[in-house]
Amino acid sequence: MNTKLITLGLLTLLLGACQSENVPSDEKSAESQSQEHSKEAQEMTLGKDAFKDLGIKVGALPQKALNNLVRAKGMLTVPPQNKATVTSVLGANISEIKVLEGDPVEKGTVLAYLEHPNLMQLQSNYVKAWNEAQFLANEYQRQQNLYKEKVGSGKELKQTQSAYQSALAQAQSLESQLRMLHLNPQQLQEGKLYQRVPLKSPIAGFVQKVNVKTGQFIEPQSVICEILDIHHLHVDLMVYEKDVHLIQIGQKVRVQLRAHPDSTYLAEIFAVGKNIEESPRAVHIHAELKSPKNYLVAGMYASGSIITDTNQVAALPADALVQDNEGFFAFTIEEEFENEFHLKKVLVKAGEEIDGYRPIYNPEVFRNSERIVLNNAYFLFSDMAEGEGHHH
Repeated sequence: MNTKLITLGLLTLLLGACQSENVPSDEKSAESQSQEHSKEAQEMTLGKDAFKDLGIKVGALPQKALNNLVRAKGMLTVPPQNKATVTSVLGANISEIKVLEGDPVEKGTVLAYLEHPNLMQLQSNYVKAWNEAQFLANEYQRQQNLYKEKVGSGKELKQTQSAYQSALAQAQSLESQLRMLHLNPQQLQEGKLYQRVPLKSPIAGFVQKVNVKTGQFIEPQSVICEILDIHHLHVDLMVYEKDVHLIQIGQKVRVQLRAHPDSTYLAEIFAVGKNIEESPRAVHIHAELKSPKNYLVAGMYASGSIITDTNQVAALPADALVQDNEGFFAFTIEEEFENEFHLKKVLVKAGEEIDGYRPIYNPEVFRNSERIVLNNAYFLFSDMAEGEGHHH
């Protein structure tokens, strides 16, 4: 009986030993396969011919002087002194329009002509007031002489002085209205009345709007034309409150316009607002365009990248990086064989793209490698995904 018990015990021990050896062996095999698969997912081989066809460039991690940028949005505009609205001080009819929207004009260019009995009446009233003032001026001089000679009375002198000053004030008031209508009072004094009144541009620039039609009656102060001087066209950007302390006069701005997305324009900040708007919490900054183009107009939507300073940093070309759910990846050449390269995918911490480069915040992952792939990372990444890590 003891012999049976011993035999049974030995069999149990042997069976247990076999199980303890077999189970860990299976687990080890599965773990090994998983590690091998993970390794394959991070590595690939690429034939030298394919490498050449793709135009792959290889080198050390570049050091680049990259600008620190503040992003802002806004629009193109001009200063208030470079905008003008043309109105009439009197109600009248538009007899002729001389310009179209978009036409260039100089200061003093005739934009339109006005006609109306009111304009003729204004000229007539001025001539009458001017003649009256001239007559009373002579009479006032005569009364002064009589008074000095003790022939005239002081009462008559004062009455003449009062009448003269009233007539002069009336004539000057009407003359001011005539000058606002760009009429020459001297011509009226010579008896030459204007049959129609010219409306002239107060500034040089371009006609932005024409708000009237021929024959239309316009009320006093109605806007007839709008003139814009785009020689001082600039970009008005809104900088968020948190970034205002980084902004200074003289900083350069790279401007892109929604209407011309493929072009970049250089501007320079000349004014920083001192008031924070409520919605959004931002400050207006104004930057003058260095080379404004004739096809640019006020009101175009703009985005700006304000260059606040420049730092020397490790960076890779944007084309050397590819992004997936895990983050950004680059590639390095680990080994070189007769007909192929062995590449490895490296996870990197990359910053925002600036001037075609992205700063790398963990350059130590390259271990001072001199064989970093500097372009076409997307094609390598796609090739790796399609072939599960092995390509020739």
